[in-house]
Amino acid sequence: MATNAETTWDLTNADGELTVHTGVAGRAARMGHRLTLLMASWRITVCWSAGAPMAGQLVVDVDSLQVLRGEGGVTPLSGA
Repeated sequence: MATNAETTWDLTNADGELTVHTGVAGRAARMGHRLTLLMASWRITVCWSAGAPMAGQLVVDVDSLQVLRGEGGVTPLSGA
């Protein structure tokens, strides 16, 4: 990559998966669920300058959220 050139990367869900892992902490941690979420539809633009990322914008289609795994909590996660 050129060190002085400005470069822009545009990536989408076709380029890889976007997963989110949640955690729990604090006094009520036993009540919380640790989740693995998949965001199936997303796009990101990353602007590079001098060989380093300088700015980025991530857009996620919230309707594409899928719960892959849920652990913990007082009650298990289940469908309605």
